[in-house]
Amino acid sequence: MATVRPVELATDDVAVARRSRAERSKLRRELGRLDAVCLLISAIVVLDTLGAVAKGGAQTLTWLAVVAALFFVPAGLVIAELGAAFPIQGGPYVWARLAFGRYAGSLVALGFVWATVALAALPLRAGNDNSRYFSAALTLSIALLALANLVVFPALVRLRSSQPERPRPFRVPGGPAGALAVTALATGWSALVLAAVLWPGLGTADPGAHLPDGFAGDRLSFTLALLVPLAAVLAAPSLLARRHRRR
Repeated sequence: MATVRPVELATDDVAVARRSRAERSKLRRELGRLDAVCLLISAIVVLDTLGAVAKGGAQTLTWLAVVAALFFVPAGLVIAELGAAFPIQGGPYVWARLAFGRYAGSLVALGFVWATVALAALPLRAGNDNSRYFSAALTLSIALLALANLVVFPALVRLRSSQPERPRPFRVPGGPAGALAVTALATGWSALVLAAVLWPGLGTADPGAHLPDGFAGDRLSFTLALLVPLAAVLAAPSLLARRHRRR
């Protein structure tokens, strides 16, 4: 039986460029800017989001506009430059690994994968009164995505510093200051989301009133439902690396 080994990232720029050209030659450019914008909106604005916006009232529209300007635009600029400079299969995993090493890359990959698993598991309990299960799964998914983004967005500044000679067909406007600004905004909002998810009601007069459905008056259970899976995701890359070294 043949042993399949994981593909290592190419360190030779020429080899990377050759592989990238070969892969891009297989693709057909079918989607334009308008298509991409519509796909992004459809991915973010889903039925449950519309319900939450309607419940929050008119002020929610203002906050959506603020988040769009201070998070989605900076995050889009960061991803655009990283994707143009490193068009390698793996996306955020590759950027995090090139910038901060294997642990960071594995952490990002696990965060995105298990966030998707948590969301995919929601319909499995449909039809029952499982408000606690739904709240924990949805909140955990958001926390994992925010945690992964805390590693992905700073990769822009790190890779600009460590690989300044790398061709960048698209660059964040404003030079180093612009890159630092969009990185700070995207990373700062991700940190704020993670803090708000881990401690609902943060900064309010009555934090207990903001606990998700199913956890009213039971902050300890809610915190454990988040911290235990997060701790497992944080520890997994180190455990996997040790197991790989032993082999």
